[in-house]
This record gives sequence, C-alpha cells and structure tokens, in this order.
Amino acid sequence: MQDTARAAARFRVKTVTGFTGSSIWHAVYAFPPTSRAYLDRGFADFAARWRPILDTFDEVDVNFALEDYDLFVRPLWIDKALERLKAMLLLDLEIKVLDEQVARLARELRVTTQRVNLFEKVKIPETAENIRKIRIYLGDQQTAQVVRGKIAKRKVVERESA
Repeated sequence: MQDTARAAARFRVKTVTGFTGSSIWHAVYAFPPTSRAYLDRGFADFAARWRPILDTFDEVDVNFALEDYDLFVRPLWIDKALERLKAMLLLDLEIKVLDEQVARLARELRVTTQRVNLFEKVKIPETAENIRKIRIYLGDQQTAQVVRGKIAKRKVVERESA
C-alpha cells in the first residue's frame, strides 16, 4: 500500500480508494460476546499495520479513502460474479493468444514443409544427378590421364631404344 501511495503521487492521483480489513471484524458483532481486551488488541494490531501506510499517504500528499462496503447495497454474490467474469475474460484472452500461436505455427509448418519437399523432391535429386555426372567426368579424366601416361611412357621407351 505504501508503494501504491508513492505510485499515485507520481501519477498525480489525489485519492486512492481501498479497503483496510481487520483481524477483529468477525468479532465486532454482539454474538458471540467478545472481551474488550480482545477488541483493544485488534485495534492496536490495526494501528500497527496501518499507521505507517497512512503516514506514507500523508508524506506524498495523497488521500486514502476507505471504501464503503455494505452487504445490503452490494451483496457478496456480485463480487464473486465479478471475479468469475474477470477470470472468463482472462481465459478468453488466453484462448485468443493460443489461437494466434496455433495459426502462426501452422503457417511456419506449411513453409517448412514446402522447403523440405523442395529439397527432398527437387534439390537433392538434382544434386545426386550432378554428383553422378561429376564422378563420370572425374573417372573419364582419370582414365584419360592413365592413357596419356602410358602413351608418354611408350614414347620415352621408343626414344631410348632408338
């Protein structure tokens, strides 16, 4: 809450509305009877928790307005309904994000499949054919070199014998 006060001051918000809660709310009603000492300890606990917070609100010149919560004006089911609606909206947003992710993955899968097919069906067979032609050419060159070597050797032998 102290950070909330500081943030409100930075955003130039003059009033922050909140709900304090208390460790003794369940004991405020007359039944079952509660001792005065128990209530005093509860008020002391409340003061110990909220005094630094309210001091921070004073330091940054921001008002803290206690939310008026009346079960007769706003029944509890409204809060639960709002929580569920919020959860549903968050789930709806999550579904939209997941749908977008699935669509993007589908597009990427299609592109990747096209590339794989291009390599498997076109580029790899072309390369294999080119490799076969190169091997034939190199084999022919090697054979020609052997033949040239034999011809050269035969000429050398003929010159030496002549």
